[in-house]
Amino acid sequence: MLATAYSVLIGNTGMLSLSHVVYFGIGAYGFALSRTTLHLSAPLAFGVGISVSTAVAIVSSPLLLRLRGEYYTLATIAFNLIFFFIATNWAAVTNGVYGIQGIAPFSFGNFGIIISAFVLALCAWLVCIGLTKSVLQGRFGRVLALAREEEDVARMFGYRTTMYFFILTIVTALIAAIAGVVYAGVITYIDPNIFTLNESLLVLEAVIIGGVASTRGAFIGTALVFSIPEILQSFGFPQEIASIVRTLVFGVVLVMLIRFNPKGIVGTFQL
Repeated sequence: MLATAYSVLIGNTGMLSLSHVVYFGIGAYGFALSRTTLHLSAPLAFGVGISVSTAVAIVSSPLLLRLRGEYYTLATIAFNLIFFFIATNWAAVTNGVYGIQGIAPFSFGNFGIIISAFVLALCAWLVCIGLTKSVLQGRFGRVLALAREEEDVARMFGYRTTMYFFILTIVTALIAAIAGVVYAGVITYIDPNIFTLNESLLVLEAVIIGGVASTRGAFIGTALVFSIPEILQSFGFPQEIASIVRTLVFGVVLVMLIRFNPKGIVGTFQL
């Protein structure tokens, strides 16, 4: 789902953002704190996590969208690092580097934790896909396509391109927040490492391989990128070696894709 948020935003605006892992992390922490500290029910904690993350997106996005190009990308990286610093050092709330443990998992009726987690993740992913499809259809999607290629031309026709970018940023931030809440509810443990720039780059790698502006591409890229270490570990490779091999393999794959197929496997736009 986080890869879907990145894919939709980058593919339909042409702006390379690395900030959505922040909204993912805030959603996760909002849910975790609601469950462990406030002792709220899972549905209420779900709403708190999404609401807090979306509120941060509404406040921060206008500031970030004042910039364009590489300046926008650098600003999103700085935004990422700020929240990593907060999550690491605000120990009274986040428990610092030790993270939050013992988060009560989701459960549906008599279903076990694993089945409940699968059902929750599947339903959330389908909701995210439906949300992106509904937003990008019609005039809104056509204006975004024009603004992505020729923003000045779109402005000449009277379209407030920054507002269109803002709306899509909020929608994708909502998707990232849902992903964060689901992550916290399924894994039942979070720490500041979910805010790291490495995580953003790993998701971005999956998006580029699968193809931007494509929910299928986000799914395919994520499956490829995150399955390689698991496959290698099943053959007895240590986790550190598996991660290194993944980096090497997908580094070569990225170079080949950029050279011969810049749109990725099933992408719509060229990054």
